[in-house]
Order: sequence, then C-alpha cells, then structure tokens
Amino acid sequence: MKESALLEKLKETAKGLKVDIQTVNIRKYVHNVKGGLCLVNGQYRIILDKGLHLSEKIDVVSTALQKFDIASIALDPD
Repeated sequence: MKESALLEKLKETAKGLKVDIQTVNIRKYVHNVKGGLCLVNGQYRIILDKGLHLSEKIDVVSTALQKFDIASIALDPD
C-alpha cells in the first residue's frame, strides 16, 4: 500500500473514532515536536506539523491511534 493511501486509511480510522486531525505549523512555536494526541475541551485531536514527511505523519497518527480500542472498527490488514 502506498504511504498516501495508508495515511488516508488512518485518517478514516481517526474519523470513525471521532478524533479530529489538524495540520498546523508547530515549528513556528516549538522546535523538535512532530505532533501527537491531545485532549481539548473533552475532544481528542491529533496535531500534525505541516512540515513533516508523509512517513512521519503516518508515524504520528498511528502512534496516537494506539491509545484507542479499535477492535470495533474494520481495518484493512495492510
């Protein structure tokens, strides 16, 4: 599976879990931060630095989604 397709699958999974994904320019404010999971007003969000390479975005999103029970969501084995 191509990285772009994998990232889209991860985004769909996040959406199914009601987790918003936001891409922002984190480096403008903080150095050496790629992003991650946070809780804002009771709503989970995954924040991604917009300057990340595709593989780094996949790493951040997949790591964040590991915090959730995804057993009820049908996932592609790839």
